[in-house]
Amino acid sequence: MTSSADPTALVLGLDAGGTSTRCLVVDAGGRVHGRARAGGGNPISRPVAEATEQVALAVGGALAQVDAGLVRTAVLGVAGYGNHPETIGTLSAALDRAGLRCPVRVCGDAEIAFAAGTPAREGTVLIAGTGATACRVVDGGEGPTHDGWGWLLGDEGSGFWIGREAVRVMLHDAERGLAGPLATAVSQAVAGGWVSGPDLILRVHARPPVALAELAPLVLDAAAAGDVQAGEIVRRAVELLVASVSEIRAPGEQTPVVLAGGIASSAGVGGPLAAALHERWPTASLRTVTSSEAGAVWLAARQQWPGLPETVHERLCRPRLLAG
Repeated sequence: MTSSADPTALVLGLDAGGTSTRCLVVDAGGRVHGRARAGGGNPISRPVAEATEQVALAVGGALAQVDAGLVRTAVLGVAGYGNHPETIGTLSAALDRAGLRCPVRVCGDAEIAFAAGTPAREGTVLIAGTGATACRVVDGGEGPTHDGWGWLLGDEGSGFWIGREAVRVMLHDAERGLAGPLATAVSQAVAGGWVSGPDLILRVHARPPVALAELAPLVLDAAAAGDVQAGEIVRRAVELLVASVSEIRAPGEQTPVVLAGGIASSAGVGGPLAAALHERWPTASLRTVTSSEAGAVWLAARQQWPGLPETVHERLCRPRLLAG
C-alpha cells in the first residue's frame, strides 16, 4: 500500500521503558497527530498489571487526540512480555480498554531503538537507560543479545547499576566512619539527610528496586563536578557497556551502531561511551537515538506503507550522528 492509497490512514508506535512509556500516532508523511506519555511499562521492573496499565494510559492518551478508527497498524516496543500467554493476554486486554482496534505487532525494545537510530536493517544497538542490553539487528529484527537480564541478574552499566553502585559507596564510607561528597548526596536523596548504613539499607529495601535508577543523575552530576568516586562509577559503567557490545559485535565490523536510553545519551556517560566505541569500530556509523517511540512508529509506517522514503525516517526520528 502506498501513502496515496489511503491518505487518511494513521499508524501508532509505542516504547515502554522502565521509567516511562511514550506513544506516537503519525501519518504517511511522518507528521505527528497524537502524542502521550505515562509511567514505566516494562514488566521486568514492575508488576505486569501495573506495567500494562501504563501502556494503556499512553495508548489511550494518544488515541484521544485522533480518530482511533483511522489507526491501521501499531508496533509496540515492550521488552519483557515475551511469548507468555498470560502476559500477552493482560497486554491485549489493556490495549482493548485503551481503544486500540487495529493489528498490533509486539517487539523488543532493541528493535525499535535501532529503527529510531537508522533505517538500515543490519547493525548493533546498545540500550542503556534504567536497564541495559546490547543486541545485533539482523534483517531488521533482533538477533543475538547480551545482558538485558533485569536488575536482579544483570543490566550492567545501566541507570540501576549506577544507582546501586552509589549506594554501595555510601555504605563503604559509613562502615569506615567517612562521609564523602557522593555518600552524603546519596544519603540526602534517599533519606533526606545523613543516616547510618543500616538505616540506609532499610530505606533502600523499602523502595521498589528500580528506584535505585533515580540516583544515576546524581552520580553523573557528581562525576562532572570532579568527584573521584562518582567518576570511577561512570568509568566502570562505560567499560561494562562497551564489553556488552563486544560480546555480540565482531572486530572491524562496519554496520551502524545505535545508542539509546537516558544513560547512553547523557553527557556524563554518552561522551566517553561514544569515544570508546568509535575507537573500537572506527569505520562504523555511530548514532544516538532522540526518540525511541519514533522508531516504533517508523516500523509501523514501513509496515503499512512499504517503500517509504528515508526522508520520512529522518523527519520522524531525527537521530544524531556521532561518528562515521
